[in-house]
Amino acid sequence: MLGIRSYKATWTMCHKIRAVMRHRDGRYKLAGLIELDDASFGHKFKGDGKRDGATEKAVRVMVSTTDEGKPKFAKMEVAGYAGVLHAQKMAREQVEPKQVIRTDGGVSFPALKELGFEHDRHIGMTPRQMDRFLPWVHTIIANAKRFMLGTHHQESPKYLQRFLDEFAYRFNRRWVAGQLFDRLLTACVNAPCVSFAELRY
Repeated sequence: MLGIRSYKATWTMCHKIRAVMRHRDGRYKLAGLIELDDASFGHKFKGDGKRDGATEKAVRVMVSTTDEGKPKFAKMEVAGYAGVLHAQKMAREQVEPKQVIRTDGGVSFPALKELGFEHDRHIGMTPRQMDRFLPWVHTIIANAKRFMLGTHHQESPKYLQRFLDEFAYRFNRRWVAGQLFDRLLTACVNAPCVSFAELRY
């Protein structure tokens, strides 16, 4: 539609927009009851039908909820290795102090108490019970995977974080869908410049 015939120019534009989305969502932190869980994104299959684990990425997903249990905002972050230090780092950077964080029995999550968060942890649940205990974070994970598959078909593991940033930005503004283009255009005009070299990292 824009008449751009260069793949490099188109790629750069798209990733600059995703960088703006991340910058914009970085202005706020989650508050309230927060659901937290881990997920795997980006797996592929070898010729023999087996998974190639090298292309899988661990992703931590957080979603804040209202007093009525409705979802408000989401944060998604590629964790590399989803261990204790990353759980603490993400909570410190993305969550307001002294909030309630609800998780399953993952061994990385009890360390959140060391940062002053209240930890609502349940272990030994069946998958169905866990879906009821963490309904929105599981819904967002499923929707994000469908977004990747339906829109992008196959995302590069190297740039997975930017695709997650795009999904979260759209989700966090779902109630103003009619204003999304204008809001994003304003954000692009006011965001710091990002070079092609920085995008390639």
